[in-house]
Amino acid sequence: RRKHPEKISAYKEKTKHKAAGYVAAYRKRHPDRVKAQLKNRKPMTPEQKAKRNVRSKKKYQEDPNYRISQLARTRRNHLVRRYGITEEDRDALAKKQKHKCAVCRRETKLYIDHCHKSKKVRGLLCHKCNVMVGMAEDNGATLRAAAAYVEEASI
Repeated sequence: RRKHPEKISAYKEKTKHKAAGYVAAYRKRHPDRVKAQLKNRKPMTPEQKAKRNVRSKKKYQEDPNYRISQLARTRRNHLVRRYGITEEDRDALAKKQKHKCAVCRRETKLYIDHCHKSKKVRGLLCHKCNVMVGMAEDNGATLRAAAAYVEEASI
């Protein structure tokens, strides 16, 4: 029925970021409506879920752009869910630390260090320093005692 389906799909691809912005703005303006719509939505049947999973797996295997976007989305969701920060927050923290470990000041791959009690992000550490802090169970006294031991026992 459509005269130029390729033009329509190209236009949709080109403007999809705008559509996502409109959806986000609508959800922000009308949270009650969105909540009601979600509440009234029918749950998917196991057959529908299976079909969706097959389509997603096939697309993931065949489309490298889709695969990259899914991996990025997974990483973004992990940062927000686990640490309560965005990629921009993490990048700002790395820039503040000059892309160096907060403990040893080495320029290497950095990992997020957080307090296990308060769940607050403290900074970015290299793998070795992150393990060291974790093995000391975030106890400053243990770390100070270890530092004193190393200083005294130095040959």
